[in-house]
Order: sequence, then C-alpha cells, then structure tokens
Amino acid sequence: MQRRHATKAQSMPETSGAYLPTEPLAEYLDDKNLPRNDRLRAEALGISRGNYHKLMGRGRINWVMADRYAVNLGAHPALIWENWYKIIR
Repeated sequence: MQRRHATKAQSMPETSGAYLPTEPLAEYLDDKNLPRNDRLRAEALGISRGNYHKLMGRGRINWVMADRYAVNLGAHPALIWENWYKIIR
C-alpha cells in the first residue's frame, strides 16, 4: 500500500496566497553590496537569471517564496519586509 503525501493545498497555511512587494528585496540586495549583476543576484537567491528577471518584473512575491529567498540570503524575512508578521498572520 502506498503512502499518500500531503498536497500543497493541504500542507500550506491559509495565508499561502499572501503577497509582498519585491522592492524591499531589491533594496536588501543593494544594502548587502551585491553588484547590480542579475546573474550574481539570482545566484544569491538560489534561482536562475531568467526567474530573477520574472521576479523583479512581477513586482510582488508569494510569502512562501519570499521566506525561501530570505533564507537563501541568510536572513529572516522580517529583516527584508518590515510588514512580514502582518502579512503572514
């Protein structure tokens, strides 16, 4: 008998649809003195350069991905997004 794994909908909190602006992320990357080089910034976030372009062009980010990118940068998301706790509640 196979074990069933929780689907994303079952395992994600209700706030999984909450979005944050990407501008604070770009500012954080600037503050970390990362050069304005898309490849280097994408590597720091753990994504491809193409996904970095999409992310910054979109202007908003799902809170789950925001958390992942913050961790990849070695930071807590609240250090990047001041309204972090208001958004994820």
